[in-house]
Amino acid sequence: MENRIRGVLLVAGLVSGLLLNTAYAQDAEDGGLLEPQLERAEVFDGSIGSHDLVVSAYAGVLGVEDFDANSVTGLELAFQVTERFFIQYVTATSQVGETSFEVLSGSAPLLTDSERDVEYYLVNLGFNVLPGESFVTSGTTLNTAFFVTAGVGSVTFGGDDRSATSIGFGNRVKFNDWMGMSVEMRYLQWEMDLFGEVKNTGNLEGTLAFSLFF
Repeated sequence: MENRIRGVLLVAGLVSGLLLNTAYAQDAEDGGLLEPQLERAEVFDGSIGSHDLVVSAYAGVLGVEDFDANSVTGLELAFQVTERFFIQYVTATSQVGETSFEVLSGSAPLLTDSERDVEYYLVNLGFNVLPGESFVTSGTTLNTAFFVTAGVGSVTFGGDDRSATSIGFGNRVKFNDWMGMSVEMRYLQWEMDLFGEVKNTGNLEGTLAFSLFF
């Protein structure tokens, strides 16, 4: 009796396995198997230093030694060499007022109007010292970088062309993949001989720039 029951159970198990295999094969032929649908997330590198070219237009204040501080406007082109190093080309214009000597003495002007124009260009080497992120809100972050620059160039002022040197620092903020802004301080040095002797002048500049990333 027991052997008969075992035989029945064995036959039932074999039939069940055969039916399951047949159903599985039929689903495979009909394309009924569920396949996972994976969506690839698009990831872009929005960090500062991930683009080859940055074009900036800036405005600010330039303080020329022995003159008052005056407005300055300029353009910058930055070519990213590596994630940290970049080469920066700068050109800008300004116009100075009267010297303190002219104001106090009331004498004849030392410079003509055209000689009061200041034009300079610089070629700087820059370095992104502290690239990072600023958390504006709990769900909003902006890519930032504190940078330093140093370079040489030329300045036209007082009817003369002079060589110039420059050192500076600034902070750049990137709003999205193609637009940002920066604040920069720059120390410019060139020779000047308006008062009968040649001397090195130290001239400070502070600017605010809006940038496009390419």
